[in-house]
Amino acid sequence: MARRSPMTHSVRAARTAVALAAAALLAGTAFTPAQPAPTLPDTPRAAAPAPDGTASERAAAPDRPAAPGLTAPDELRVEATGPTTARLSWQPPSDHDGVNGYVVFQQGTSTPIAEVEADTLSADVGSLEPGISYTFTVHSVDDEGRVSPVPRRVELVMPPRPEVELPDTDAHRPTPGSDRD
Repeated sequence: MARRSPMTHSVRAARTAVALAAAALLAGTAFTPAQPAPTLPDTPRAAAPAPDGTASERAAAPDRPAAPGLTAPDELRVEATGPTTARLSWQPPSDHDGVNGYVVFQQGTSTPIAEVEADTLSADVGSLEPGISYTFTVHSVDDEGRVSPVPRRVELVMPPRPEVELPDTDAHRPTPGSDRD
């Protein structure tokens, strides 16, 4: 018997979930998958120790050097602003010397989703899916492009899609044999 790869199983499971969702939609019922979608590991990661045991200059942001002593912004918050959008907001770090801006990452991405100047204390995020959990990190950035070694982290669960009730189309149809004109 041929052994199936895990990818084949994942594709089959995804096709089954899509088929079940389509059948539920046609039947007019809600479909909820039995298992939540897998979450991706955090791409922004804490600095790793160097081989000699000292702290590494590698920052928590991918491909960005750390700025020792630079602190992340304070009071990071996030709120859904629409069915697929959210706004992150924060306050400057208490020790804001050297902060030239901020960079925002979304879990599972190695490219910033937003980069703003030091006087901008928010960022809007789009293309989010209703009912899905997201983790965002925000780093302070100095004038050399180095980032705070430890970012602020915030999580958001997007509100689920509202259930839409379809109108009863039979209520507007004449019954067979009626004298409606």
